Amino acid sequence: MIDLRTKRQIGRASFTATQEIQLAHLSGQWHTENTLTLDSAYGAAKGLRAAWKVSCSDNACNSDSAWTGSESVGKGRVADGATTHNWKAGKPVQGFRLKSTVTILGVGQVLIAPAWFQVPTTVRCDKTCNAKSSRDGKSRG
Repeated sequence: MIDLRTKRQIGRASFTATQEIQLAHLSGQWHTENTLTLDSAYGAAKGLRAAWKVSCSDNACNSDSAWTGSESVGKGRVADGATTHNWKAGKPVQGFRLKSTVTILGVGQVLIAPAWFQVPTTVRCDKTCNAKSSRDGKSRG
């Protein structure tokens, strides 16, 4: 956190973010489970609230928020939530990048830029799979 008048650091917070992606075979739909934990904070990093939004490149899926609005995040408290996404059928997209944007603000603070991260690989979601299911529930290709 920086005082915009003096350009001096007046606080700092460190978080751990986790995301689990659950794909559903042949459905064109998937879910994410997201958690955000405040590891440490000092100075003006008090009364923090966080929002988490997941979106896809090329508008290949609907965007969704892990929780409604913003959640209070304090030392030892875990903010968690889930998102559900649907591939926009009919688009000529077979793969896309998943991006999570995490916005953290305290009372009276101004956001300069949110934190974000992307899944390091392309997600393929085109309702096509090479594996064929057998009657015993095992897959074979």
